[in-house]
Order: sequence, then C-alpha cells, then structure tokens
Amino acid sequence: MMASPEANADNASPARERLEELLAEINALAALLKWRAGPIQSGDVPPATRAVLQILQRRGQMAVPALARARGTSRQNIQTIINRLEQEGWVGLAGNPAHKRSDLVFITESGAAMLESGAAREAEIVDAVLATTSPAELAAACQLIRRLRDVLGGAPVTDDGSRREAEARQPKPPKHEAEPADQELPVSLL
Repeated sequence: MMASPEANADNASPARERLEELLAEINALAALLKWRAGPIQSGDVPPATRAVLQILQRRGQMAVPALARARGTSRQNIQTIINRLEQEGWVGLAGNPAHKRSDLVFITESGAAMLESGAAREAEIVDAVLATTSPAELAAACQLIRRLRDVLGGAPVTDDGSRREAEARQPKPPKHEAEPADQELPVSLL
C-alpha cells in the first residue's frame, strides 16, 4: 500500500528534517566522543566500565539494580561489569541493610586512582568545549536530549538521569547486536 501525498508531505516537514538532523548529529558526536576517548582511557578500560566507576565516585555506594537504572541498562550487564571491576580491585562490596541479597558496590582507592589518571587529558577537551558554549545552551541541550530519551525509551527519566522504578521494569528495546555493552558512552563527556 502506497502512502498518500499528504502523508509524504508530513514526513518531509521542517520539524521532521530538524529532528533527523539532530539525531544524525547526536550519532556523529557519539562516534567522535568514542574516538577521542580512546587515548584518554586508562589501560584497557572499556567506556561502560569507566562510566560505572564514575557513577560510584560521584554518588557513593549503590546496589547493582540502582547502578543499572542510572546507566539505563540491564542488571545483568552491570553485574558483569561489577564482577570485572571487583577482580581488578577497583570496586568492593559491602552488606546492604536494606536488601540482604543485593550488596552495595563502592569504588576503592585503586579504582579512584585509575579514574584520575586520565582526568588531566580529559579536562583539556572539556575546557575546549566549555569555551564555546554557555551554561544556558548546555542546560537546554540536556533537557532536549533527556526528553528524547524519555520518548524513545518509553519511561520518564528523572533529573538525575535514572528512570522511575516502576516504569524501569518495562521491557527495554533490544540493543543492536553489533553494539556490545562495553561500547556505551561513559558518564563524563569522554
């Protein structure tokens, strides 16, 4: 069945074209950030692994399900990352008084030191970006991207980037098979 001329006209609207341009720019920026992050990574630390450490450093100890919500990924994915981080000595586990079967994960001193090793190189790149943007532009961009995630992800995203607990249990869209979990962007710019 062929679409009507009116439907094709709607598909070519200026708003649709701007949205497609925005999504293409986001995709290009993500690829560029992954490329620029390569030399900044300490050792052979995948971006998703680094991102989990950054969350723990910023927010303090958290249970695996809370980390999964903060990353917008599955509990199983985060558990795999935590297992690797624990083997490296970059995170530790502590009992969770609120939930006996879900330990609290915390960043260790060696984990924090590993993150610090790339901080100076990352700061140069961040400073270059900050020199060209205002706080208002950054806030507006964050708000728009958060709203896009909200619409595309099917669950409202809170101000801290986590999804509301009840809505987070909704099925997530499948990840593309060519995109392993370790290719996700870290929390920081790079």
